[in-house]
Amino acid sequence: MNLKNGLYLFPDGENFSVYGVFMLGLIEMGRASAGELLIEFLDFDFTKLFSLVKNIDTQSGEEVHSAINELGRSAATPFLIKLMTEGDWMKAFDNDPENWGEEYKASAAKTINFIISTRRKVWELADYYCERFGSAEDRFDLFHALSEPFTSMTVEEIISARKPGKDFFGIPSENDYCFPYTKAYRFTDIGNYAQFVFLNMMQYNYNFCKCNYCYRLFYSENEKADTIL
Repeated sequence: MNLKNGLYLFPDGENFSVYGVFMLGLIEMGRASAGELLIEFLDFDFTKLFSLVKNIDTQSGEEVHSAINELGRSAATPFLIKLMTEGDWMKAFDNDPENWGEEYKASAAKTINFIISTRRKVWELADYYCERFGSAEDRFDLFHALSEPFTSMTVEEIISARKPGKDFFGIPSENDYCFPYTKAYRFTDIGNYAQFVFLNMMQYNYNFCKCNYCYRLFYSENEKADTIL
């Protein structure tokens, strides 16, 4: 397969096996449910990103890029943030060498603000969903009837005869094929990714809730995947 940068989710029952491809390097991120991926996204510490945007005028392009590169490589949310801002970095680097630092800072600030705004919107939707009562079907209907949260979503679906997991990305051999075909989803946009895991959470993680004391989101132990990110 021709490797493309992106976050790849392989459906595995009600869970996903998660891989990242960055600069032709493969990163294995484990296995998680949609609810766990959503909680990871909503629990991500955005403090450094807020600080980065707030102080971006006093930092050089190298400092901003270094801060982005410090993001972890073992979970979906920081990987997507890095992937998105790296695209801005490369576009800026292709400009006039004397101006790429300023070009990158402006572009990265715009991208980071979009990521932060997306997270805030998704948290509000998750909070709204958790406040609804009734069965999973009732909550789903109320959520869509009263809030109309998602108007469109673009998801790249890949169908391949290659085996899921590491074999999917390697050089093919006669032993690497399987039936039925493998399905995978590739993301490079955090808005589409957040909507995708949110909708899958509503379908599979019925007991997704918010704690009335600490306001953290969670779901019952018996619905967790065997391995979390």
